[in-house]
Amino acid sequence: MKIATFAIAGERRVGIIDPEKQTVSPFDLPVEQAQTGLLALMRRNGAGMPRTLSPIPLAQVEIEAPIPLPARNIFCVGKNYHEHAHEFSRSGFDSSAAAGTIPKHPIIFTKVPESVIPTNTNVLI
Repeated sequence: MKIATFAIAGERRVGIIDPEKQTVSPFDLPVEQAQTGLLALMRRNGAGMPRTLSPIPLAQVEIEAPIPLPARNIFCVGKNYHEHAHEFSRSGFDSSAAAGTIPKHPIIFTKVPESVIPTNTNVLI
């Protein structure tokens, strides 16, 4: 099941994507809850998924970040799998590559909530 946060006519919704039919079926959630994206489903605390409304063609919506504005910094782990560690060490941007491709200790960093943007959106500096 693919769940997405999306906007249609300036309104944020959350729904299930059907890749074969190229549609998204919005969950029947109050607009205030849908503003938080996927958090609206997580906050249901085991109550199950809400019913879905009529499908909308994906071409009519704008896919957004799953959680549009996290409540706090996002904790990240760098080089968290072998393929990525090898890829990054070959990139020329890895200042720790001299110590070996695979780090001896986890690389932990955070990103501020405002750094979350949808796919194909420009990063504002």
